[in-house]
Amino acid sequence: MLTISLGSFLFFIPIALTFKLSTSFVFIGLYIVALFAEQPTVRRSLEMRTTVSACAWVFFAFIITLDLPVSVFFVFAILGFFIIKELVDPYISRTFRQKLNLLEISFIVIFALTITSTIIRL
Repeated sequence: MLTISLGSFLFFIPIALTFKLSTSFVFIGLYIVALFAEQPTVRRSLEMRTTVSACAWVFFAFIITLDLPVSVFFVFAILGFFIIKELVDPYISRTFRQKLNLLEISFIVIFALTITSTIIRL
C-alpha cells in the first residue's frame, strides 16, 4: 500500500519522469497487494517469484524508456506482465490467478486507452 500511495502522490507532479516513476510504483504496489492478500500456501514461493519478476520487469521497462514517451513505458510494462502471467498461469493457485486476471483486465483497458490516444494524436 505504501508504494501505491507514493505512486499516487508522485502522479500529481507534472514532470514526465515522475509520471513514469509514479506509474512504476503503482504497478509494483498492485503486484505486491495481489501476492500478499491471501493465506500462505505451498505455491507461495512461485507466486513470490512471479511478483518479483513482474516488479523487476517494471523497473527494467522504466530504465529502458527513460527518454521515450510514457505510452511506450505503458506498453513495455503491460506486455511484460502478460508474458510473465502466461508463463506461470498453469502453476499458480486459483485465487492468485483470479487476482492476476483482474490486473490483466485493468491493464488491457490502460493499453486500449494508450493506443486510442496515440491514434487520435496522429
